[in-house]
Amino acid sequence: LFFGAESIFWMSSKQKDVYHKYFPFLEKRRNIILSSIFSEDTLRLISTLRASGNERSEAYLIVGSNSWIKGTDSAVAYCEENNLEYESVSGLSHRALLEKMSLSKGLVFLPLGGDTCPRTVIEAKLLGCDLILNDNVLHKDEEWFASDDLRETVDWVTNGPSRFWSEIN
Repeated sequence: LFFGAESIFWMSSKQKDVYHKYFPFLEKRRNIILSSIFSEDTLRLISTLRASGNERSEAYLIVGSNSWIKGTDSAVAYCEENNLEYESVSGLSHRALLEKMSLSKGLVFLPLGGDTCPRTVIEAKLLGCDLILNDNVLHKDEEWFASDDLRETVDWVTNGPSRFWSEIN
């Protein structure tokens, strides 16, 4: 599949680098870093929640998962070892999770394997949450995400569909 591709879209530079290490021929393809794409409705909701000015709790949020690779147990252990107040949540609707994040101090996400560009982490950043991440969050060092200028992150995420279609056309 990759061998026959003219262009390959990646979620992060680190994801691309991992594949290029094992499949060097991919360097000869057109490689585009796209990241996650969000609907206009989701971006509007995030903007509304960010602007609401509601008081945040002192608790960090941990998104509970039964999948070992998401590192829920590691996140809980980190909070307990560092005396951080936390709340683990699961089974929430997308909207309810965003609302919960908008009222939380931050998000702790420590996956045990490479997570190419986790949507929840991007949403937490867009909501102004403090982030505690490990190196398995593969997009955390991308320029658009690592920037202290939230507008840069918002612009990158907002323009994702345009970047995709400009590459297709």
